[in-house]
Amino acid sequence: MPKTPVIDLHCDVLTKSLLIFRKRLTVTPESLKKGNVGAQVFALFVHPKIRKTKNLVFREIAIFQRIMERNQETLKYIIKTQDIERVYKEGKTAAILAVEGGNIIENLDDLRFFANMGILYLTITWNYHNRWADAAFPKIPEHNGLSNEGKKLIMEMERYRILPDVSHCSEKTFYDIIDNTNMPVIASHSNAHKLFNHFRNLKDRQIKEIGKKGGIIGVNFYCGFLNGRKKCTIDDVVEHIKYIADMGGIEIVGIGSDFDGITAVPEGLESPEKYPLLAEKLLKNGFSEGDVSEIFYKNALRVFKKAKKING
Repeated sequence: MPKTPVIDLHCDVLTKSLLIFRKRLTVTPESLKKGNVGAQVFALFVHPKIRKTKNLVFREIAIFQRIMERNQETLKYIIKTQDIERVYKEGKTAAILAVEGGNIIENLDDLRFFANMGILYLTITWNYHNRWADAAFPKIPEHNGLSNEGKKLIMEMERYRILPDVSHCSEKTFYDIIDNTNMPVIASHSNAHKLFNHFRNLKDRQIKEIGKKGGIIGVNFYCGFLNGRKKCTIDDVVEHIKYIADMGGIEIVGIGSDFDGITAVPEGLESPEKYPLLAEKLLKNGFSEGDVSEIFYKNALRVFKKAKKING
């Protein structure tokens, strides 16, 4: 098939770059180019137990800016998602920022700052409850879903057209978000609960609800979410893609690798440069060339365009 571009909804390069003893990065300008990545979303993340949140956020932003400055021939930071196709035609990867974890948002005024930076989405929680909502990991809820402040946050996000991301959210938070926004709802890096019973994976009804909201699910490459083992293969990724497509429609499936934030990657899909192999696997498993283009690129573009049309 013709080489199709990829939009990856989630990587943790910026957080990994803060580590003193960090290992080699998986997502690099070279690997993005080899994998024909049209757009890469870089998450800003600070562990909720770290107090000086803003300091680390600004350090990550500085790292992002340095990456952009040093790789101007292959990467281009964009604030508007409508620039993705133009940047790709220039032979570059569009670099987009997102925020993972509502703990980074200290008050609603912070949204204006991040909106001006063009953040694509806000992952409402990480693995811990925060002032806005309950997360999937703790068994005992704090707010029973979105808090009252959390509902205001979702409203403000809609005003700024920031996509709500339900990866890491509790089920009650998930449905509260569904009920409190007109925006497409996304799961930037999540998998199918039916294939592996993990609290981070989406149940069938959740997959269908994301479809009804016109959203997208970025399939995560972490072995721990794919099959629960230390080792997995590219076939496990294909199985989750196929299941989500069968459950919610091909139009809701995307890529959310979680590269540089995960410790066990699929054999055969160890870095962005292996995306052509994933395309080949999908074709061998009954997907058409058009399907692959939707999963890799077109579905995400459609969601981005729809988000900008909400409320005008």
